[in-house]
Amino acid sequence: MSVASRCRDWAGRCYARVPDRVDEALLRLWHGWREAAGRQVGIEMMSNGSCRVLAAGRATSMDYFLDRLPGGMPRVESSRTVSRGALAAALHDQINDADLLLARLPRRWLQRHPGAFDGRWWRVPEVVGEKIVLPESDTANLIPWKNASNQNNLARIRKHNLSWSISHDERDFDYFYHRMYLPFLAQRYGEQSQPRSEHRIRRRFRQGGILWVTQGERKLAAEVFSIRGRQLSSLLMAPEPRYPDAVKMGSLSATYLFMLQWAWQQGCREVLEGVSRPSLSDGVVIHKKHWGAQLVDSPDARHDLLFAWPRFTPPIARFLHESPLVVRDGDQLSGLTTMPLDASPDPGLTEQHLKSIASAGLSRLHVIADPPWRCDSPRAKELPICWISSQAAVLPISG
Repeated sequence: MSVASRCRDWAGRCYARVPDRVDEALLRLWHGWREAAGRQVGIEMMSNGSCRVLAAGRATSMDYFLDRLPGGMPRVESSRTVSRGALAAALHDQINDADLLLARLPRRWLQRHPGAFDGRWWRVPEVVGEKIVLPESDTANLIPWKNASNQNNLARIRKHNLSWSISHDERDFDYFYHRMYLPFLAQRYGEQSQPRSEHRIRRRFRQGGILWVTQGERKLAAEVFSIRGRQLSSLLMAPEPRYPDAVKMGSLSATYLFMLQWAWQQGCREVLEGVSRPSLSDGVVIHKKHWGAQLVDSPDARHDLLFAWPRFTPPIARFLHESPLVVRDGDQLSGLTTMPLDASPDPGLTEQHLKSIASAGLSRLHVIADPPWRCDSPRAKELPICWISSQAAVLPISG
């Protein structure tokens, strides 16, 4: 190990032992410095043959959505740089050339400049959190993991006789982070992977531990967690790469079940299940929903993605239908979706789609749909639906 690597490791291990208040102050300073340093924003004109996109402040979180556009990831045609304060005007100058406008900006900057982007820009948190509320009693219908949609997961866990154990050994953390978590992240997300800080997770590990999912002597998967008061936070999870059959056997699902059961036994009343992409069709969001999770705003969402379109084209409608967004709605979170323009209107399909994406934690669903697509949804009593015409959902085009 080089001298520089040793110094970084020493500094990281010192950081892992600082008090929480010092850690929070350091994080505020770090993110404040990054926000001040990033006053210039790159703008890229992109196209994939199906739609043209004007993207500002491009990052991995934006690529997740760009890759889900009809036609796939668009290619960059041109680029330029502007100041953050001039970004809205710069985007509007090219509004006639794009089907979709997408920008990534610090949340604190948007709060200080509320008039920079008007109400026809949809603000999407860069990530969303998920929370599972545990009951005070063992009443079966209140236990979140005992629901109809989760029966297949529970059956697999019983079939393979999976069990669990808790460890506080730092050697287990080292093995998990380097030999399980990093390879799993690279395999699952490829170039879009964003590893969590080892030293920051280590200091949280010291406030909790690591849960191993086992089958006999084999350790199939693990989850790192921390506990503060009556709240348990799930930090990282990964399967053991030495056992390729671990995931098929339900080892990752078992981490949810065993962690919830253990947290409940310890007297916890909330389990924070980390963060996910802000899309109601994202596989991780759907999986956590089956375990009883509700969407919540996350302090890790330090940037917002801003979406707008000057014309509501079939590719944009298809994108919002297949990748419905979680959007900010005042101080709450809501959903945004639509029905495809290139299909025959069917209110029954609308009802089916809304039922599939409805999630606990949303204040309402915004649905861009003209009258032939609209339905009298029985879900409106539990999750209000706000119908928006396709014409009202677009930005005005420059003359």
